[in-house]
Formats: sequence, C-alpha cells, structure tokens
Amino acid sequence: MKRKWQGLIGLLVLPLLSSPAIADNLPPPPSNPAVPPGGSLPGNATPAPAPVLPSQPGAPAPGAPATLPDYTTKINAKTGMELTFSIHDGIDTHRKPIGDYQFTAIVEPKAPDCALSYKWTMSPPAEAAGIRAISRGDLHSSKETSFFYQDKQECTLDGFTSILRVSDYLYQHLKAGLDSGFGSDGPDVVMVNHKAERPAPTTIHKVGQEQVEITVNNKQVEVNTIKAIADNGWQYWILDNARFPLMVKGDGPIRWDAPTIIVDETPEPTPKASKNEGKRIVNDLKKKGIATTRSILFDFDSAKLKPSAKPILNELIGYLKSDGKVGLSIEGHTDNVGGYDYNIKLSQRRANAVRDYLLKTGHVNLSRFKSKGYGYTKPVASNKTAAGRALNRRVVFVKL
Repeated sequence: MKRKWQGLIGLLVLPLLSSPAIADNLPPPPSNPAVPPGGSLPGNATPAPAPVLPSQPGAPAPGAPATLPDYTTKINAKTGMELTFSIHDGIDTHRKPIGDYQFTAIVEPKAPDCALSYKWTMSPPAEAAGIRAISRGDLHSSKETSFFYQDKQECTLDGFTSILRVSDYLYQHLKAGLDSGFGSDGPDVVMVNHKAERPAPTTIHKVGQEQVEITVNNKQVEVNTIKAIADNGWQYWILDNARFPLMVKGDGPIRWDAPTIIVDETPEPTPKASKNEGKRIVNDLKKKGIATTRSILFDFDSAKLKPSAKPILNELIGYLKSDGKVGLSIEGHTDNVGGYDYNIKLSQRRANAVRDYLLKTGHVNLSRFKSKGYGYTKPVASNKTAAGRALNRRVVFVKL
C-alpha cells in the first residue's frame, strides 16, 4: 500500500532508556588529539590583575567570557524525556510549503522488539500527532533516516531511524571519518530534462566537528557535534555521543534548530508531603467544593498510580467515610502531546484508576463517584511550552 506522508521533521530517540538522563559521574570521553579542547584561553591572554589561586584550578581569567557546561556525554535519553525543535520552511514530501512550526517528541517505555518508541506532535500550521517506533535492527545498522510523519499514524517505519538518533552504523562511520551510504524518506526528486535537479542523498561524510549550544532544563549548555554533509548538499550536526547520536540540527530536506530538552528530575513527594497534599484537597473540597492537584502521579503513558499518590487518596477516603453523603466527580486532564483520541482515552483510564483505588481501598459505594477523562480539551495554560503542559496534567475533584 502506498503511504501518504505529511511532512516534517523527525524526532527523538534513545538507545538506553533505562539510564539516567543526566549522568553526573560519567567518565570523560577519549581525547582526540586532532580536535583541540574547547574553552582554553589563548596563549597571549592579558594577565589578570590578581593571580589565580592554587585552590581555584582552571578558573577563567577575569573578563573572559563564561564557558558553557559541556553536556556532550551527559545527555542520555530516558522515558518521559521531551525534545522540542523549531522547524523552519517546512515542506511535505511533494515539496509543498508548510511553514514554520514546533516539533515535539516524548520518549515512551520500550515496546517489545523496539529500541525506542516516542509520541510526537507538530504545532500549527503542520498540526499533526502520532506515535513512532524504531526497531532494534534498524537502530543498529540502518542507513536511512526518516524526516516525514503522517498524522494519526502509529507505526514502526521499517528500514529507518529518526533524526533523534542515527544508527550505530552511521555514527561509527562518521566518527571514524569514513564515507557511508545515506538516504531519507523524502521529498520527491525533481527531474529536469531527465536529470535530477534536486537529487535525493545517497552518501554522507564527515567534514569536521563543531560546538553547538542547546537548552537542557532551561539551562544553556554546549555539546560537541560531528558536522556531516550528504552528497546532495544537506548538512547535519550529530551529537558526538555513541549512546545518543542525536541530529542536533540540520538543513535538509527541512531546516531545524538545536533542541530544547526537558527531563523531569523532580523527585516523588515524600509520604509526609503527600499526606499534607491530601489534607489540602479535603480542605478545598469542604470550603470550595472543588480541588485540583498535580501531585497524583502515574507511571509514564500509563494509568498505574505511583506509590506517592496513595497517601493523598487515603486522606480522601477518610473524608468520604466521615461524611456518608459526600460524592465525588473525578476528572482527568492531560497536555496535548499524542493527539485528541489518545489523550481522551489516557485521561479516562487515569480518572478510573483514582476512582478504583477509592472504591477498593476505602470500600466506598460506586454510586458516590463519577469519573471523566477530558484529555486536553480544558487547558489551564498554553500547551506550547513544557511549563504550560505540566500545568495541564492534573486531576480535579468536584464535590457532588
């Protein structure tokens, strides 16, 4: 069957989803004598008025520009990691202009036989969403990279990796300075007088290494990249990290900027904090008849309650037992990543999970509850930012 593709940029990927997102204790990468270390001061730098003390090794000279932290080997994707790219001059596979938009990907737990799976969404004017997976075999040896996505498609695209992670084969060849075969899933080749005027790429080779600035958890950092160019002129900057060879930025077949990366490193609430949150919810229900919480947490892309949610719900059980006339409407709300149908179903499952815990643990009659999943239809903040999406992920209790 012929696929109909809606253009644009590929997304995130991850080889080792079980590893920490920011590895603080990783050993430094092997040195490469051909590449000078970044951040060193020029030999003729003007001496500082005061000498650098022995207790401050490596301190920059006064007046010298601050060196950004090097995250080349510190970035490692994990479940829930969110990457957002700004796309410029987007096109579909027939070279029809789409315009500028945001491409966001969120890594999911590994599915069977897959090296990585992620939810993706495109902001208007592209306005599309779906789920993409990459097989273990393709992650290891594919020479093809996918740049195009079809709205509402949930699939493993056989033979391809993603711009968020080139294959091990491709990375290793570029790292070693060797030419490699290279291809993509679009756009259409333009032929003039039986000659390809806009040919598709067939090979790629390394042309150097460059430092690129990216944003990780709202912090500007620097990464070392392998700069590569395909035989048709498309250029890419690939993270020089064998565990996570992300296409940091590129200019073919569309152009995208270095990403903004969000990794949720917030620890789960302590039992005491959860119990206090439960008391706050009960107090709001008594005084206002409605209470909103963002502390009832679930496993990623799941309706399974995290342990920290149970002390909160236990406080609600106490409230329900103290007043046999009280009933609760339980509302589940999400952000917009993953599309309408996906989020309606996920929010309904999560609202049901909260109801079921109250029923089974508190032995409360089912007639005292209503549960409803609203997906992203009732946002309280903009879904265009990570902070806004975090505010939209919530559970609301309404006193009946």
